[in-house]
Amino acid sequence: MSQLHPKKSLTDRRSCTPASTARQRAGALGVTWLILGAIATGCGPADPGPTLTISVEGPPGVDPEILVTGPNKFSTTIRKGSVLSRLPEGEYNVRIADRRTRVPQAVVDAVWSGVVVGSPARVTARGAKVEVRFGLEPASGRLWVPLAAADRVVAFSDDELVRHAAPGLELAAPKGSSPDAVAFDPRGNMWVALSKEGRAILVPMDELGSSKVMVPSKTITNLDTPQGMAFDARGDLWICAAGSREVVHYGDVVYGTPTRRRAIRVDGTPRAVAFDAAGNLLVSLRDPAGVALYAAATLTASNPAPRALLRGVATGLTRPSGLAFDATGSLWITQDTGPGALRYDAAFISAMMGEVDAPPTGSVAPPAGGTFHGLAFANAGAGWLSAEVAGKNALSHVVDMASATPTFAGTVGIGEQAAGIGLGMPAFNPASKSLPIRR
Repeated sequence: MSQLHPKKSLTDRRSCTPASTARQRAGALGVTWLILGAIATGCGPADPGPTLTISVEGPPGVDPEILVTGPNKFSTTIRKGSVLSRLPEGEYNVRIADRRTRVPQAVVDAVWSGVVVGSPARVTARGAKVEVRFGLEPASGRLWVPLAAADRVVAFSDDELVRHAAPGLELAAPKGSSPDAVAFDPRGNMWVALSKEGRAILVPMDELGSSKVMVPSKTITNLDTPQGMAFDARGDLWICAAGSREVVHYGDVVYGTPTRRRAIRVDGTPRAVAFDAAGNLLVSLRDPAGVALYAAATLTASNPAPRALLRGVATGLTRPSGLAFDATGSLWITQDTGPGALRYDAAFISAMMGEVDAPPTGSVAPPAGGTFHGLAFANAGAGWLSAEVAGKNALSHVVDMASATPTFAGTVGIGEQAAGIGLGMPAFNPASKSLPIRR
C-alpha cells in the first residue's frame, strides 16, 4: 500500500507537527511546487517508511500526468509534487504521460516540455527523490510569418499580438531563397519552404528562441518551387511543389531521415495544403483556379483522383492561396487578387462530390488597395491574415469570422514590401485546440 500526501498542508490530529508542508519558490521557468514529508519523532503518527519525493517545476497551468511504477506491481498516477510513503524498497520509474503540455494564453497557447531527473530511483529506508522539470519551448506561443521577398521569417509573441505590436523575433533565411511557408512538426521544430532554392529545411525548436540566421538540421531537396506545407496525423509532411504541379508526401520526417513516399499530380499549380478532421487532404490550385479535396482513404494510392473539385465562375476563385479551417469546421481560402478571403461552411465541404461551382457562404474583403496571402486562426476564433496594404507588409486581425459580417480589429505593420509577393502563409505554434483539424 502507498499513501499519497496531497499538495496542501495537513496536520495529523495525533501530532503536534504538520504531516506535510508546502513550499513555493519563484524560478526562471516559473513556480516550483514541492511537497516534503516532515514527520516529527515522538509526537506524530507511525513511521511513514521508505518514501519517494517527487517535485514538479513549471509555470502555473502546468498539470502533467505523472506515472510511477515500482516493485510488487506498484503503480500510481499523480499530477502535482507529492510524497509517496510506506513503499516497498526497490527501483521506481517515474515518467510523464505526455511530456509536452499547453499553458493557455490569450491568442496562442505556450507549450512547456518536461524532463524527469533521477529516474529510475532506488528507494531505501532513507528514501529517494525525483524531479520533474518543465521548460518553455521557445518556438511556442507565437505566430510565425514568412516574408518571402525579404528572406526572413518573423514571429509575434502572444503579448505582441494582443498589443498589435511589431514582431520581436526574426530568423534570416539564405539570400534569395524566398521562404514561402512554415509548418511545425509534433516536436515543435519548424519546417520552412524555401521556394527559390527548391528545398525545405528543418530549424530545430531550440534554435527558435532568438533572432539569428537559420541553421537547418535536416533538408529535403529536389523540390520544384516548394510552397505550402502541412503535417498529417502520422507526423508525415506534405509539400506543394508548384513548378512540377505535384503535392509530395514525405515520411520519417520527425524522428528519422525524410523519405519521399509519393507525389500526387494535381490539375493546376498547388499553392497550399490542409487536412480536415477526417484526414481528407485539401489543395488550393491556380491555373486553373480551384480547391481539390482528396479523400483520406485514397491518400496511400500512387496517384489518387480528387473526390471533389471546387471550381467555376460562381466560386469567385481567381488566385487561391492559403487554406485554413475555423472553429466551426468551415474552410477559408485566401486569394492574392479578387474578393479576398472566402468561406465555405463545414457541411458543404463534407458533402462535396465531383466538380462543384457554388458561391461562398461568407467572405472578408482586404483593406482598400490590399491583398491577402495566407491566414491562421487564434484561440478565440479570430483570423490573422498576412496581407499587403499600400505597398507594406501587414497582418490583418479579423474577428467574428464565423458570422455573416466578419470585422477588422486592427492591422499590424511588418515593414516595407520588397519586390514581388511580400508575405507567405502564417502558422500558429501550437494550432488552436478549438480547431477541428487532423493533427
